[in-house]
Amino acid sequence: MIDGKKLKKFSRFLLRICFSLAVGLVVLELLLRLIPMKATDFNSTFQFMPDSTVGYLPAHDQDDAYNTQCVRNPHVQTNSLGLRGPEWGKQGSPTIALLGDSFILGLDMPEKMHIATLLGASTQGEVWNGGVSGYGTYQALLLWRKLIRARKPELTLLFTFLENDVWDNHCGLCRPGGQINSPCWERKNGELSPRIDFQKDGDSKSWAKAWLIKNCRSCRIVNQWRRGGRHEPAAGNIFDQQSHPYNVYRRQAGPIWEEAWSVYAWSLNSLKRECDSLGTKLLVVNIPGVIQMAKLGGDALPDGLTVGQLPVDFDFDYPSSRLDAITSAAGIESIHLAPGFSAYRDRHQLASPGFQWCCDAHWNPLGHRIAADLVYNELARLGWIEARSVDETPPPSEVLGEELMRAIYGCETVWFE
Repeated sequence: MIDGKKLKKFSRFLLRICFSLAVGLVVLELLLRLIPMKATDFNSTFQFMPDSTVGYLPAHDQDDAYNTQCVRNPHVQTNSLGLRGPEWGKQGSPTIALLGDSFILGLDMPEKMHIATLLGASTQGEVWNGGVSGYGTYQALLLWRKLIRARKPELTLLFTFLENDVWDNHCGLCRPGGQINSPCWERKNGELSPRIDFQKDGDSKSWAKAWLIKNCRSCRIVNQWRRGGRHEPAAGNIFDQQSHPYNVYRRQAGPIWEEAWSVYAWSLNSLKRECDSLGTKLLVVNIPGVIQMAKLGGDALPDGLTVGQLPVDFDFDYPSSRLDAITSAAGIESIHLAPGFSAYRDRHQLASPGFQWCCDAHWNPLGHRIAADLVYNELARLGWIEARSVDETPPPSEVLGEELMRAIYGCETVWFE
């Protein structure tokens, strides 16, 4: 029989321990908010949610932060569809739908400096941002079908980043690289076909977990400790790994890469046919690759690569020439941004990191501005928009302002409002 006095004494002891732990956690949380620590910093409170059709989408109606080592963007807003920017309507003409990956989602960019906003201003139309981080060409096609096709935009611009878009499309390449939340294609029973058994919860978080990520600094320390040592750099030459994205530059990368290219071509052809059926014009915009821009600018190759490590079948121009063959055969208009970026860099003797961030390969505000101007000029050349006078993109100091330019090219942390 349990002694009542001992039970009460033990209960009081447990209560004192729980109370002490609670007070300790509160004090720890207060201290962690006063003392900056890398362990309590975080990349983003921006949330993605699972979707049975496209794999995942940003959570709808967000106004959340995106933080990296050198960029702090406190307000990334999504609409009721879960896509970046305001609600979609048809308040201006032309209506322009953008498709793409993290370059177009642009989490590190305030809305006013984003390519979607800049294109809307220059064309005097309405631009719908359908960019989602991690999307390949097949996923972009699925998004077009799910959310854009029924709205019948006048123009559709597919921004493709060949250093990972081809890779994203094939399960045999992207699955080993950790892309488990996206639909992809694989060869089964002798035929290439979509695989829809993607993991539907890997990028999503429960409400409670999302709240903890946003608000609990001590939880971040525990998470850092749990993840410590998991990601070790791969040994040897990265090109020995067939699934490495940089193999897209190889002319003889193997059968699995040929299959990935065939899925890429199928996706572009399908999007072209569906755009044509609606009377929508399609333009494919080729975003310069990190390796490509390094070569054009005479810079060191990324990820510690040297020319001596490149395979004999490595070709800096191969992905772009392969894209040209696909778009030419399908009658798709396309534009390569690399020549325009390179010419601007040479004209203004632009220092590193060029059109990127010091800590991130995505476009900084200058990259968004030049991309918007190049695309606008191409749309005008094609006669798809009413041409207006557009001056050459101003020098970096005029686009960015002295303070922002000093921060970006001095590799300081940029704090947007």
